[in-house]
Amino acid sequence: MEESEKTRSLPQVGQLGLKYMGPRRRPGRGIGEKRITKQVLSRLDTAFRDLRQMHEFLSKEGHLIINESGSLQTTQAHQNLNLLLELLEDFLWILNCTIGRHGGVPKLV
Repeated sequence: MEESEKTRSLPQVGQLGLKYMGPRRRPGRGIGEKRITKQVLSRLDTAFRDLRQMHEFLSKEGHLIINESGSLQTTQAHQNLNLLLELLEDFLWILNCTIGRHGGVPKLV
């Protein structure tokens, strides 16, 4: 009986003025998640736009720049430029898919 009297005499949580703390929310939910998504999309859009401009410039002017350089290795440089342009196109498609995956509007169709 002594044990039951001790448990009865213990104050309840409500009597102590303590509030029940539920599970805490971690960052990255709700408004914060939307803000982070917008930041990621703006960065991806900026990277996509810059790489697209570089691709357009190199495809138009790259071979002329190589020819004007007068280098002895122009044939290899032309091949390297063609490979670089192909890799840039592939990377632009990857960025395009990533933008679409994060809820943005894909730039390439």
